[in-house]
Amino acid sequence: MEASIGVLLIRPLSPYIQLEISKRYTLFKFWQPPHLRREFLRKHSNSIRAVVANGAQGPDAEMIDALPLLEIVASHSSGLDKIDWTSAGRGASQ
Repeated sequence: MEASIGVLLIRPLSPYIQLEISKRYTLFKFWQPPHLRREFLRKHSNSIRAVVANGAQGPDAEMIDALPLLEIVASHSSGLDKIDWTSAGRGASQ
């Protein structure tokens, strides 16, 4: 069986959306206390290939750098200003 793609949710989405995502992908929920976040990323870094952000919170340079297999950064809202696009674009195919 092929390994599932890991999707990191930075903030909770509706229960329905979370359920639908979890049917297709391995879902990682990042609403950990701040002092546990680095360890969480270290533990799961080789499984996460996508991050779902929103207008209130997005992946910063530290998070992006901690996820070597990251391929997709998506926003589940109209806001994109919380995503560190400079870091997200490193290594991206042009």
